[in-house]
Amino acid sequence: MSVPHHKQAIKRHLTRDIPGYATNGLVRRDFNCIYGLAFINPDDKDYAWGILKAFKLLYNHPHSSTLVIINYLENTWLYSTQYPIEMWSVFHAILLNDPRTNNISEGGNNAFNTAAGASHLSMPLYRKHLQLMNAEAETKFGQQSTHQNASRGPRLSTKLKDIRIKALVRSYTGNNMMEYLRSTGSLYQ
Repeated sequence: MSVPHHKQAIKRHLTRDIPGYATNGLVRRDFNCIYGLAFINPDDKDYAWGILKAFKLLYNHPHSSTLVIINYLENTWLYSTQYPIEMWSVFHAILLNDPRTNNISEGGNNAFNTAAGASHLSMPLYRKHLQLMNAEAETKFGQQSTHQNASRGPRLSTKLKDIRIKALVRSYTGNNMMEYLRSTGSLYQ
């Protein structure tokens, strides 16, 4: 699971269950620290969650809806067999320069389905469209290798955010956990 999907799932619950999340910047800042959990070393999960729960969520927002969110996070994300932390933590992926999203595979599937005009094809049609897409990809690769018709890369703001995330993760020590959660979580507001 990628960070954007992880964030969207949590954000739906925050928007629905936490009064003022959508409109109050201070409430949103406190709860956005939750997104930072995706950037911790999985071995520090209990420590990070304990700090976040005790100091940010329960201390600053001692109402019943906070408990609903805490229960949701613990049951769905932190201590779940359905979504173990190794599935959604990107800590090691960042250190290894691996992708943090599955955008490339989703993009490939969407492009194929769009080109084919359907999402479920018979084997002969599937093979035909696969051959066509392969020919198009070879042409595009040839153009890119000669710098013809090069597509635009990621936006500067995305590149800068990526640099900041990598720097934060690489400097991670487990000390000052709240600041780390706040910093990484704020990058996905």
